[in-house]
Amino acid sequence: MNMVKSLLLGSAAGLIAVAGAQAADLPVKAKPVEYVKICSAYGAGFYYIPGTDICLRVGGYVWSEFDVNNLGAGAGDTATGAIGGDNIRNRNDDWTSFRVRFDMVFDARTNTEYGTLRSYASIGWQWTTNLDGFQQQQTPAANGNYAWYYDRAFIQFAGLTFGYVGSFFDFDPSLILSQQNSKSFAFTPAIAYTAQLGSGVSASVSVEDSTTRRTHITFAGVNAGTNSSGYFGPSSTINIGNNVLVVPIALQDSGFASNFYSGQYMPDFVANLRVDQAWGDAQVSGAAHQVKTAITGAGNLIYGPNGANNFAPPQGQALAPVKYGYAVLGGVNFKLPAFGAGDSIQFEGAWARGAVDYTGLCANPYSNCTNIGYRKGAIGPVLDLADSYIGNDGLQHLATAWSVNGQLRHFWTPMVRSSFAVGYVKYKAPAAVQFATGVVTNGQDIGAFPDGSVAQVTADLIWSPVPKLDLGVEAVWFQMKTDCGGLVAAACAADPTRGKTTDSFGGTFRARRDF
Repeated sequence: MNMVKSLLLGSAAGLIAVAGAQAADLPVKAKPVEYVKICSAYGAGFYYIPGTDICLRVGGYVWSEFDVNNLGAGAGDTATGAIGGDNIRNRNDDWTSFRVRFDMVFDARTNTEYGTLRSYASIGWQWTTNLDGFQQQQTPAANGNYAWYYDRAFIQFAGLTFGYVGSFFDFDPSLILSQQNSKSFAFTPAIAYTAQLGSGVSASVSVEDSTTRRTHITFAGVNAGTNSSGYFGPSSTINIGNNVLVVPIALQDSGFASNFYSGQYMPDFVANLRVDQAWGDAQVSGAAHQVKTAITGAGNLIYGPNGANNFAPPQGQALAPVKYGYAVLGGVNFKLPAFGAGDSIQFEGAWARGAVDYTGLCANPYSNCTNIGYRKGAIGPVLDLADSYIGNDGLQHLATAWSVNGQLRHFWTPMVRSSFAVGYVKYKAPAAVQFATGVVTNGQDIGAFPDGSVAQVTADLIWSPVPKLDLGVEAVWFQMKTDCGGLVAAACAADPTRGKTTDSFGGTFRARRDF
């Protein structure tokens, strides 16, 4: 009996020893894997950054574009139509051009007791055909092909917006591929507050960078174009040891179409009232813009040979004292579900004085515009743009502009859509600079500034064979006109750019993939 008991105990001990050895050989249990968690609070594509309560969406787009005589798309200059950068269409121009753009979008959101905290960035890279061929330069296409592309970067919190955004003055985005001269559109640094008033009604106030909405302050004096012109302030003295050096102050010496804008002293103030409802949306907005020259203190505006024709400002006044421009806009967009899902039609109109870029005149959301138009064989309309002209009276005279724009989008099928747009913008120089001096050089009477207009008609057809892929073609008709700007008929006929009209046709193919 004792023998059986010993055998059983020995066997049990052996089994325990073997089991213990096998357990020691087993791997240590791994920690649970922290998989990416979907964040459904803000729509598709968001996920939680591991270890945080931040919901992030990473996306972007790639597009490839080919343009034929599309004035502005492949331009090496901010001037519409200045494909060669000199307003003259000839063999130095890129009549066909390519543009490739890659953009990354980062959208991070967090729910707080004050509402959603959001940070957003859209940045990328762009390549555009340039006369100089491929250049590895991180500069705008005016100097090279290769450029970093920046779209928006901002923070939103409790109704506040800080950063680089689309201007709060502007209405709904364009429905077409090409940007028209008659639709206000600009990106700008801004600090803004939006109040939600209920029933889809909101009101915004914004402080925006005024330099993103400038054209020129220029000189409208007699014969300013044939000789150098500029402001020369009072001399200052510098003591160098026992010697006194007299130093003249010269702020400008650049002749016709010189820019006398000062640095930014006052930003632009913008406000809008907007409604978004099931039928569509509508907006009214306004902007105030400071028109301040770089001319300070008492002095002379000098033009003519050897400083001839000097004059001082009127008694007791500073030369070209500061003025304030302004702009207003109204827009409405109607959804048209009876015609097709996604169909809509929008209308927009703007008027500006001393802030003409707010009408969309430059058709460039990234940089200032100084002129529009082009010449063929040196003959054709070119309109020099200015917010203000300094007249012979030493005062500023503000230019005005107005624009109207209408766009319609229709879905022929869920995969095929078209957009049609018509726009017109009118620029008018002030009456004080609409005069004929009788001094004509090279067929041009300097001192009389022309009015001008741009009309555009655009139509496109876009196919989306799969979601988030667009393959589209677009045709554009562009007409530019200038009047005689105060010139007599004979002088106007001889002038290469005033009293002229030109028409052009262009087209674009674009493939775009969003992700």
